[in-house]
Amino acid sequence: MVFMRNLTLKVTRRSDGRVCKRVDGRLRIWVDEETARKELFALMALREGNPSAAVVASVPTPDVAASVKTVFNGFLADREARMTDGRLEKGTFLDYKDALDTFITGLESWHTAEPDAVSLLKREVPVAALRPEHFRHVRKAQGAGVGSYALERRVQGVRTAFRWGWEIGRLIPRPAYYGDEYHKPSKAEKRADRRASLLKGGEPRFSIDEIRAILHAEGLTPALKTMVWLALNGGMYSADCAVLRWSDIKKEGSATVVDTYREKTGIRQKFVLWPETIRAINAWRELRPDPKGDTDRDLVFITVHGNPWTSENITRDENGLIKGGGETDSIKLLFNRVLVNLKIKRPGVGFGKFRHTHTSAAGRHPDANARKVVRGHKIDGIEEHYDFQDLDRLKSVTDLVYKTLLVPALKNTKRISTSRKQSVAR
Repeated sequence: MVFMRNLTLKVTRRSDGRVCKRVDGRLRIWVDEETARKELFALMALREGNPSAAVVASVPTPDVAASVKTVFNGFLADREARMTDGRLEKGTFLDYKDALDTFITGLESWHTAEPDAVSLLKREVPVAALRPEHFRHVRKAQGAGVGSYALERRVQGVRTAFRWGWEIGRLIPRPAYYGDEYHKPSKAEKRADRRASLLKGGEPRFSIDEIRAILHAEGLTPALKTMVWLALNGGMYSADCAVLRWSDIKKEGSATVVDTYREKTGIRQKFVLWPETIRAINAWRELRPDPKGDTDRDLVFITVHGNPWTSENITRDENGLIKGGGETDSIKLLFNRVLVNLKIKRPGVGFGKFRHTHTSAAGRHPDANARKVVRGHKIDGIEEHYDFQDLDRLKSVTDLVYKTLLVPALKNTKRISTSRKQSVAR
C-alpha cells in the first residue's frame, strides 16, 4: 500500500529504554514498543481510510513521557475546534494561547547547575518531569510586567490545559505535580493591585461633572454619543454596544426597551430606555452607513467603512497554525481620544467605566434582582428561574440611575473641577 512507503512500524530504541520515530517531520517518543506499534497501526489505518480504525486513534494511550508541548498542542487544537464551531470565543482562545506561550517561555528560561536538565527543559520536557520548583519559576516569569488578574488568567489557562491532557485528551497518565507553587493570586494580592490602581487613577467611574463634559464634547460623534447614552442607561460595555441589533430594541406598551442576551455570558439584559437614549438612537438610525461584506445587516452600529466596531483577529503562520491575534475595539480608541481632549483621561478609566458608574448609581435601589437584569448579571440561586422582573421593576432601576446621574449632570453648568486632577497628582 502507498502509505506503507511513508510510514512503517520500525522504531528506534533509545538509551533510556523508550522508543522513538520521526513521523511527518516530528520526533515521537513512546514508553515502549507495544505502545508505539498500537499508535502507528492506528495512524496507518487512518491514512488508508479505514473508518473503524479512526476511533482507535482518536483515543490515545496516556504516555508517561508525553511532553509539555505535546499536551499544549493537543489542548490548543481542541480549543481551536471549539472556536471554529462557535463554542468558544476568539478572545478566550487567545487568552489560552497567551497562557501557554508564556509558560513555555518561562520554562525555557529555567537555569540549573545540571547541563542535561537545561537541554531537556529547552527541548521536550515530559510533564512527569516537572517539579514544584519549575512551576514556582514559571509563575514568577508569567507574572512579570502584568497585574494579578492577568496572572490569574495565565495560571488558570495552564492548569486547564494540563487537566485536559489528563482527563480529556488522555495524553498523560496523571495530573501535573504543582505542589503548592503554581496557584492563582490571592484575594490580598488582588486588593493590593486595586489599591495601587486607585492611588494612580482615582475611582474607576465618572463624576457628575465628567459625565456632563462627555455628553457635550465636540469630538463625540453621533454613533459614539448613542453608545454613551446606552452605557449610562443600562451599563453596557463597548462590546455589548458593538453587537447590539435592531431586533434587540423593542416596544413594550408605552416603553421602549433593550432586550438582549450578552454575547460574553449569554445572560439576559433588559432595561427601559430613557427619552434621551431613544432620541440618540433615532438620530443615529438616519446616519448609519450601510454594512459591507459579511457584516450583519441587523447591527445597530456600523463604522463608516461598513464594518462592525469591534472584532477579534486571529493571525496564522505559513503553515496555517495560529500564532497570535488580538482585539480591535474602535469604540475604546475613539472614546479615549474624547477623554484626552477633555483633559479628564485617567489611568484605567475608559468607556468600560460607564458600567461601573451605572452600577454604583443603581446600587442604591433595593431590588437586587432587577438591578442585575438591567445590567445583564446572573441572578444567583433558584430565583434565576422563578423571579420574573416586571417592566415597572426594571424601569424603577433606570429611573433611579437617571435621577442620580443625569438630572444633576444636565443641570450642572459649572466647569469641571480640577481638584480630582490635583489629588491624583499628589
